[in-house]
Amino acid sequence: MSRPTRPTGRDADPRRTIPLNSAAWQKLRASVLAEDPLCWDCQRLGHVEIATDVDHDDGNPGNNSRENLVPRCHSCHAHKTMRERHGKTAVMGCDVNGVPLDPAHPWNREKSLGADPARPPCTPVFNPKSEN
Repeated sequence: MSRPTRPTGRDADPRRTIPLNSAAWQKLRASVLAEDPLCWDCQRLGHVEIATDVDHDDGNPGNNSRENLVPRCHSCHAHKTMRERHGKTAVMGCDVNGVPLDPAHPWNREKSLGADPARPPCTPVFNPKSEN
């Protein structure tokens, strides 16, 4: 006697109205990426990265309105999902200028909220131990 299988992973959420492997989702995904091919999170940080994933911005996989479908690169999509599902932030590091790559980092929130672009960025202060 076999037990019924439960959906796992991406298809486990009962709110999902369009299965991810369906032709309807593939068509919707393709239209979103064709209309807006760059990752929104990376763009907000001044980076150019090709979007590979389409994300339900409000976290509800049943809300397939075009306004809710956001193009993201796989890395940004994975980090957003980790924050939503587990309340964790991923360590993303910094770019070559020392600017944090995490869109949720306070420096980047200031940037996206219209902080003064003339304000110089914070310079890290290092306090090496003296050898005396």
